Amino acid sequence: MKDVDEVRQVLADMRFYRIQYAVIPKNPEIDIRYYTFLSMPLRMPIRFVDSLSYQETLDRLCESPHQINVSQNTLRDYLINGVSVRGEDCKPVLKRLMQQNPDYVIRFNVDGEMLYGDYMVILTSAFEALNELKDEYAMEKYSKHLEQVWSDEEMKDINEHFSFRFFEEK
Repeated sequence: MKDVDEVRQVLADMRFYRIQYAVIPKNPEIDIRYYTFLSMPLRMPIRFVDSLSYQETLDRLCESPHQINVSQNTLRDYLINGVSVRGEDCKPVLKRLMQQNPDYVIRFNVDGEMLYGDYMVILTSAFEALNELKDEYAMEKYSKHLEQVWSDEEMKDINEHFSFRFFEEK
């Protein structure tokens, strides 16, 4: 909880007063021990969408040559485009693939057996990789770090160049 208090203090120093957060363990052992009665569908509810639009979206994704396919095998190893990757290596692998083609889509195969902590490793890794790419792009194009970009036009350009495209399927 000490880390949460430090983050809360830093945000308060930056004049952020309404702060919402969740402490989510990255360690899958915590998931197994403390979340035994919660399943992925309960924690990550399925969005009810029109089946035609869902199918159309799925068809388009299947046609896209710029997919980054992420799944997990029975040994709980991550598979990124069919290659086994350890949890701590997900971010650099995702970053490299996102950088190779900014018009990417991360297609994440989630099954009912996946632990919440495992799900968060992929989601967090993807966000961290994306933020690093945005920062590098801002530095290259505007000669300043992402957190120093205040112009709406510059921010829009950065977000359009590296937007977050994440599709979850069961």
